[in-house]
Amino acid sequence: MTNTLVVEMDEELAESVAMSASTQDHVPVGEAIVFSGFRWNANNTPERVALVLGQAGWRVLYCSNTSSFLHEGSGKRSKLSESVEGLEPWIVGQRLNLLPVVDGWQAKLLVAQVLRNARELGFQRPVVMYPHGIWFAAVAREFKKRNLPCVFLCMDHTGKREWEALASEADLVFAVPPSMYQLLKAEFRDKVRLIPQIGPGLNTEHTSGAESEASARWEKIPRPRLAYVGAPNDRLNPALFAQVLAEHPEWHFLTCGQMTNVSQPNLHNIGWVGPQEIAAICRAIDVGFMPYDCRIDFNLHCVPLKLFDYFGAGLPVASTPILCLQEYKDLVYLGETAEELAQGIRNALAEASDDPRREERRRIARAHSPQEMAKLLPAVLIAAFGKSHGLGGKRDAATDGRAAAAEESWADRRRR
Repeated sequence: MTNTLVVEMDEELAESVAMSASTQDHVPVGEAIVFSGFRWNANNTPERVALVLGQAGWRVLYCSNTSSFLHEGSGKRSKLSESVEGLEPWIVGQRLNLLPVVDGWQAKLLVAQVLRNARELGFQRPVVMYPHGIWFAAVAREFKKRNLPCVFLCMDHTGKREWEALASEADLVFAVPPSMYQLLKAEFRDKVRLIPQIGPGLNTEHTSGAESEASARWEKIPRPRLAYVGAPNDRLNPALFAQVLAEHPEWHFLTCGQMTNVSQPNLHNIGWVGPQEIAAICRAIDVGFMPYDCRIDFNLHCVPLKLFDYFGAGLPVASTPILCLQEYKDLVYLGETAEELAQGIRNALAEASDDPRREERRRIARAHSPQEMAKLLPAVLIAAFGKSHGLGGKRDAATDGRAAAAEESWADRRRR
């Protein structure tokens, strides 16, 4: 499972890792401000990036989605992990960002607030990372006025106007979807890096009591069980989903939220679940199901976090053909129509428990774990900003070993 794009990605990441080992005098440690359009418990890509940097020894100020200054929790800071502090920034109102002049004023307000908190934490020259949301272009401009490096974290295709504006303001672009990497690389060239999606942590074991309490929500649902371990939303193709459910009442589908436009007796809403419960669900189902609506670019270009939840359990996956799955076409079952998806599900259900593809999926999930990504993401940032921001420390065998292991692990995993 290899292609030209993957090889190019390997070479860029390997070069970044090698540079971090050869140009630094001591163990790399840095500071980062990580913005998100979510809350911490969403455990989405920005949250995982913050955790990965924290695991690598960086100090991180995580800024959740902004709230109104009238909100009770706005402006408050809390400790999220040993290395990650959380802040809920406030603004006057998000709708005001639609006004050309006001968005710049609110950006100044936000940046001043965030930097005040960063100074209180003792940050010196943090790297600033921001996700989608065209307003972040104004936010990035304010940080750059203060000579702080900015990184655009591209997770989806949100429209050319938006990603062009966000990438234009960035000093570095992290693209998660390979297809978005191609689009961004063609226009912004050397400042674009393709980075892997961050999977779930390796430590997903429950205590027996917690496992029992969580499983009570789905243990009475008949098998075979298929699951979309996420909130059903505009990502999914409701007509396709409904047709598969209606034509196969013997299959039972679990979702982590209510589907307003699909209603079938074999559709089961088990409600919101946290990361540990997702791992338990994946151990209790038969097939991961991802009926994305590929007619929408936002979905077509995505790299689902849940893919690595499924892979972590070795599960077969039935999905519509979103672009990132071409890399894993030998490990998933793809279908564009309801008939093709149903056949994919049948093939997935027939897969033997000792099929070697199950262990291959687990291997891929381990390679995408936060522990492995902690060897890669800091290396790219150090290579880009190390000299100007003093990221580094005394070089020793552990530093060189970490860099060499990261390079070898990533290249081996992607080229196998």
